[in-house]
Amino acid sequence: MTTRRGWSSWRSTWLWTLVAIVAAVAIVWQTRSQHTTANDHGDDHEAALPFLWTSGTDDLAAVELLHGGGRLRFERDDTGAWLLHRDHGPSAGEHAHKARAGDADDPGPTLNTFSRTRTERRLPADAGSRQRFGLEAPELIVLLFDRTNAHRLTVEVGDLGADGLARYIHVPQQQTVYTIPDYQIRGLRDLIDQARR
Repeated sequence: MTTRRGWSSWRSTWLWTLVAIVAAVAIVWQTRSQHTTANDHGDDHEAALPFLWTSGTDDLAAVELLHGGGRLRFERDDTGAWLLHRDHGPSAGEHAHKARAGDADDPGPTLNTFSRTRTERRLPADAGSRQRFGLEAPELIVLLFDRTNAHRLTVEVGDLGADGLARYIHVPQQQTVYTIPDYQIRGLRDLIDQARR
């Protein structure tokens, strides 16, 4: 009897030890798997969320806002201050250049924030998606020019997303529809409103 109990006890101890080892291995494997998955997801997330413009306004010479048949052009002078070139309509004939850096309506912070926009979603830019997202006749078109004054990026602004927080945009150079936070577009609209005063 004693031998059987000893054997049974040893077998039970060995079995529970084996279960504990298997459980420990499973936990370690699951933890490593989750960590790897999180890193992979993070890499994919970063890859799927590029900046619209990688270097902020430091590499921008000008930004044009095309809206309602009019155009606003913000240019940087040699000191880095933004100059507003106002042209509200095709036949308005109203032009003005003035430095705005440092005053209450300085467009620099808004333009810098917009130029550092991260995209949220990436969608195919086919004819159907452009129509669905209000991009066939964009209400606002943003043109970015680099320090050589070469046109580098066009952003066409479409409809507000169903959540009321995201805005559909089309980047023709990349043949891609993205969503970006709507506050970025509101900032540009504020610049347009300020220029109209």
